[in-house]
Amino acid sequence: MPYMMRQGRRIEVEVLPGPPGVAKQRKRKREVFVQVPLAWFARATKAAGRPSTFLIVWLLYLSWKARSQTFPVPNAALRQYGIDRRVKYRMLRELEAAGVIAIERRRKRALLVTLL
Repeated sequence: MPYMMRQGRRIEVEVLPGPPGVAKQRKRKREVFVQVPLAWFARATKAAGRPSTFLIVWLLYLSWKARSQTFPVPNAALRQYGIDRRVKYRMLRELEAAGVIAIERRRKRALLVTLL
């Protein structure tokens, strides 16, 4: 028989069935979440020969920082991680073609990216 502890004493409990026709609630599977230091990830992707991979994580970071799905993507911030602006433009074009992001191009201003 199932039991529970109350004030250091073992108490037997009876499990009652729920109302008929009501199924047990299933636990939702949560998405896996990882925190990665951007400087470390930049070095790792550069060492692996895939600096463009860094851009994907960086876009997620910018979205989180802006607290919005739409945010500007400046070149200067990428430069500090050793990512060239040409890599940025090429990768953003590929992500846009894949339907992952939408880009608003503005003259002489940073691109506005929206995560889809």
